[in-house]
Amino acid sequence: MPFEMPTPYSSTERDDSEDGLLEDEKRGRIIIPRRRTLFNRWWSWFLQALAFTCSLTLYILSRYQEPSNAACTRKLNTWSPAFEAVEYHETNFRGEFEEPSPWRGTPTPELDWQWEELIEGSAFEIPPENLHLFNISAATLPKLYHTASGGLAASAWGFHQIHCVNVLRQISYKEEYYKQGRLPQILTQEPGYRRKHVDHCIELLRQDLVCRTDVTPYFILNPLPGTPPEALKVDFSVHKKCRDINQVKKWVRGNIVIESFKDPFVKELEFTPATINI
Repeated sequence: MPFEMPTPYSSTERDDSEDGLLEDEKRGRIIIPRRRTLFNRWWSWFLQALAFTCSLTLYILSRYQEPSNAACTRKLNTWSPAFEAVEYHETNFRGEFEEPSPWRGTPTPELDWQWEELIEGSAFEIPPENLHLFNISAATLPKLYHTASGGLAASAWGFHQIHCVNVLRQISYKEEYYKQGRLPQILTQEPGYRRKHVDHCIELLRQDLVCRTDVTPYFILNPLPGTPPEALKVDFSVHKKCRDINQVKKWVRGNIVIESFKDPFVKELEFTPATINI
């Protein structure tokens, strides 16, 4: 029985068929990875864009968010352990020329006592490792007073400045004190030393005021009726943001390592402390 032999493929047909298979295989191998690569790229770009957006948002917030009072205190002042006691309040100075005040006028025992009550010169402790924050070299360390626990004793600068204003007040009322027969410590000092003490206070107050250079506006007022147009007046009742001295005094009293004392000429007196509202 005759058999029909299968028609053989020509070499060309075989090549074409193999090429087709190879092309299909190539397509299968290439197209799938391309889709995955494209997806991965888009996902990577998305994550990078998200990270950039978050970073930009945090940067903008850090730049434009109003800092806290505590942050401003730390940023704009020499470090102090008393920072934790610093609180602020807004008020207007009582700036009229004849404005009554518990700290103003002819000296009396009570007025002198109120001035001494303003001042809290007691020392608190500074850790030795913080010495560099005060621009003091380690070579100075042996000269500084060391507490029993190894800390360094220091007082709050603001109370020294109040002491200096009080010294100038007492000097300005020197004749009144002699008349009353009550002499504050500054008037019992030898005249040469007293002069140096007063000059010391004037110079440190000058440096302190120049250092702060307060730019708070105080307003010019119109002349009073019947006065020349150039007779302008000034409103000294400026609006200020002040630290609460009572809180600072309370902190110092709670952290004493060396206690200070009132001027001997009022030491035995006792009055109700005046309300400090600035």
